[in-house]
Amino acid sequence: MQSVTAHNFKYVARDEDGLRHEGTYQAACERDVLTWARQQGLVPVKVEPVTKRSHKRKSLPVGKRISSGRMATSCWQLTTMLEGGIVLTEAIEAMAIDLKNPRFRRVLQNINEDVKSGETLSDSVAKFPNVFSPLFRTMILAGEASGTLPEVLKRMATYYEKRDRLIRQSRQAAAYPIFVFLFVFVIVGVMAFFVIPRFKLIFETINGQLPAFTQAFLAVHEQMMSNLHLVALGLLAVVLISMLYARTSLGHWQLSRIVLRIPLVGRILIRSFYALFCRTMATLLGSGVSLLEALEIVEDMTSNDVIKSAVRRTRNAITEGSGISASMQSSRFFSNTVIKMTEVGEKSGALPEVLDKTSDYYEKRVEALINTLIRAMEPILIIIVASIVLVVLIALYLPVFTISDIQ
Repeated sequence: MQSVTAHNFKYVARDEDGLRHEGTYQAACERDVLTWARQQGLVPVKVEPVTKRSHKRKSLPVGKRISSGRMATSCWQLTTMLEGGIVLTEAIEAMAIDLKNPRFRRVLQNINEDVKSGETLSDSVAKFPNVFSPLFRTMILAGEASGTLPEVLKRMATYYEKRDRLIRQSRQAAAYPIFVFLFVFVIVGVMAFFVIPRFKLIFETINGQLPAFTQAFLAVHEQMMSNLHLVALGLLAVVLISMLYARTSLGHWQLSRIVLRIPLVGRILIRSFYALFCRTMATLLGSGVSLLEALEIVEDMTSNDVIKSAVRRTRNAITEGSGISASMQSSRFFSNTVIKMTEVGEKSGALPEVLDKTSDYYEKRVEALINTLIRAMEPILIIIVASIVLVVLIALYLPVFTISDIQ
């Protein structure tokens, strides 16, 4: 009889009073740890394997996670093949063959080998935290436990599709001003290094006094060019100090607050999180994931300390016995719309469906805000570019118009 290999698992759970319990437990698989925790009267929040450094797969490079668009495509492919009657290992193998991304292909090949050897898909996915998010792993675990893996994958495909659309909208909002600022930078550089020095040579050959505006402009240019290294070092020092300060807990907290208070940009970020929060909670709760675990996953999905704190306060209030909507209201972060819709979902027993509709609403709001931001920035950036060019032209061509006075 073949012996079952035991593995160490790290768990986080809460008891009936909402107190947090952490530790390690040795079991054959993650499902055994969940069963043991429930037998102890605990509500599992997180269970993950404790892997030794020597057991890590050296053949896989460490890098960023797979994009939402790629994940959506993969989930749709796997769903289609599973619903068509293809077994899981054959479906994963077929996906790996079609992939052009060599890193993702090797990941799927390793997962396929693990599943063939008897491991669950969720256990195998957990070995690649740099590729798959805790949300994805939790959803796979829920699908395996309930026997509805194809349905869960379909939910995840829809989730990643809508998240990818939201990300692309945010990038679109950032692309235009970045392009304009780079364009301004190039224009200023060309004028400072090539155009203005040529005009200075021309002015030096002219006998007479230049207009006061031109003299002031050339003096500023001279000071900037002679102290260019100091300006560059100063800017570099400011950037480095800001980056180091942002890595401290206080600095990161203040930066998070400042970002959320930027006109229009802050509103876009907050409403984007509302959309992400509602979509993620709807996806997790609809697949049978516990409320506390879902909130913990959502908290890890943002790097903004202000938002993290709001989600954490919501989760703590729920562990103390408050309802979901009341806990969200006590956090003083969520909008009245999100709170009221959550309250409606609580009372009707259709919270996932209501949160899905709320997410659709905020995604449309975000799209409208992004279009407003782009429309508002276009004239502002045009004015900035035109002002820079106008100042340079006036300073350089004013002596031409007053050439008789100079002579």
